[in-house]
Amino acid sequence: MTGFIQAFHQRASRALGQHFLTDQSALQAIARDTRAAPGRVVLEIGPGPGVLTHALLQTGARVVAIEKDRRAVEFLQTTFRDMIGDDASARLTVIEGDALAQPPHALLDGVGPQPWLAAGNLPYNIATAILTLFLTDAPHFERWTFMFQKEVAQRLVAQPNSKAYGSLSLAVAARTDPLLIRTLPPGAFAPPPKVDSAVVSFSVRDTPRLDPALLPTFERLARAAFSKRRKTIRNSLRYGLSHLTPEALDSLLARANVSPRSRAEQLPFDDFVALTLALHDLQAHADSNAAPPSD
Repeated sequence: MTGFIQAFHQRASRALGQHFLTDQSALQAIARDTRAAPGRVVLEIGPGPGVLTHALLQTGARVVAIEKDRRAVEFLQTTFRDMIGDDASARLTVIEGDALAQPPHALLDGVGPQPWLAAGNLPYNIATAILTLFLTDAPHFERWTFMFQKEVAQRLVAQPNSKAYGSLSLAVAARTDPLLIRTLPPGAFAPPPKVDSAVVSFSVRDTPRLDPALLPTFERLARAAFSKRRKTIRNSLRYGLSHLTPEALDSLLARANVSPRSRAEQLPFDDFVALTLALHDLQAHADSNAAPPSD
């Protein structure tokens, strides 16, 4: 795998947050965990010199890779193709572009059957933004496996009653079943980052945990609940949902059967669903009362 990095003979771009993964067992594990296989289509984010790309191609999958670094695009389209051989080369499409500029499914329209797969050793400065795009686009994908800074990865898989548990944990759990696969030290990369890293896989749920139409309300409420982590849920929501009167806030908590003295980090996912449904009902009731009478 390091042969591709040597052939690339370019320094990693600090501006693009590049740290090339060199741990072969980790590369193979990511390819395996992505469940890449013949007949499947994998979207790779930020292939760089192609070390993970090669591991994905070895599974027999078709790979569509989007890369912002023109140097890497030129390498993947020339030297890398020559190194991997005709069969693998025919299954690789390289797109020069910014993965944040469009929804992931737009890169794969017309390419193979859905649901698609995705993988990537993400630049840590945009990793959460990339994940947010995939969460929004989740119905088009079956599974994705990404590399994150370890502390971010812990937030993604966190459970109640932990310091890492927060609105991001809930946004992930609403759409997927996340699993932290392995952690990696800085020495697994070239150049080594200053932090530990972790691989997380996300399996898109066949059955949503709540109505997709309610997701914006759910995420708004979750952000409000964790806006004042050390305060009770009632006080946090008083700041985060400032449009609610004290009476409406008390009604919201009572309808959801959530103690006003509990804290957001103590509440399981289902309590946030209950709060979302209660908030939706309160808003619908308020809207109906505000509507002008019909003739």
